Amino acid sequence: MAASGSQLLSRVTAERLEAYVFTGGYQPGDKLPSERELGGLFGVSRTVLREAVKLLNQKGLVQSSVGRGLYVAEPNGRTLTSSIDTLLHLKQGRVDHILEVRATLEDLSARAAAERASAEDMTAMRVALEDMDRLLDQPVLFIRSDLTFHLALARATHNPLLLALVEPTMTLMQHIRERMVNLPDAATGAQKGHRLIYDAVVHHDSVAAAAAMAEHLAHVTNVLATNIPGWRDLLVRADYVEN
Repeated sequence: MAASGSQLLSRVTAERLEAYVFTGGYQPGDKLPSERELGGLFGVSRTVLREAVKLLNQKGLVQSSVGRGLYVAEPNGRTLTSSIDTLLHLKQGRVDHILEVRATLEDLSARAAAERASAEDMTAMRVALEDMDRLLDQPVLFIRSDLTFHLALARATHNPLLLALVEPTMTLMQHIRERMVNLPDAATGAQKGHRLIYDAVVHHDSVAAAAAMAEHLAHVTNVLATNIPGWRDLLVRADYVEN
């Protein structure tokens, strides 16, 4: 169905507003001009401007709230996770698809983190490791700290695009990992891998970091293959994993 004139105008206005944010030097949390001011700037009605704002809200670029007005949103992976989730659902994405992508992203994360990690990055990884040591017998909490570790590793690359890709990939794997954590040797084996990765990053050894990550992911695959028949064909969604 063809878009109406007002819909097209809203899309064009959304593109102009997006360019206005990017070229205006705005940072996350910065307040934007009022709807009235933006409507006057772009020469559109407040109704059209509100539709444009709604489109950019769906993209995760801007937010509006009563009392605060319109402002630049804080970046997060939820929008990208939702988009990837939709794609996987429509294309019948499976667990092995996610693991294949994860292997590539985490190999790059391990190598780059070993080269670029700051003292603060290493501290964040160490804290997550220590949390997991305490939580080996509490699967749900262990998984949360596991996620924290992998995101800290991605942040240590100082590559925001890589982090933006790793976060939704790990989120989509969350329920897979929750199913795994009660399986024999799943948590303890994963923790051994985490420590090897951390040690390599601390010593700025990118080759060892990549090897440790490969061993860690091989452990994940082995646990799945040993305990969950047909795991490669499980369908993946952000809110569930099903046969």
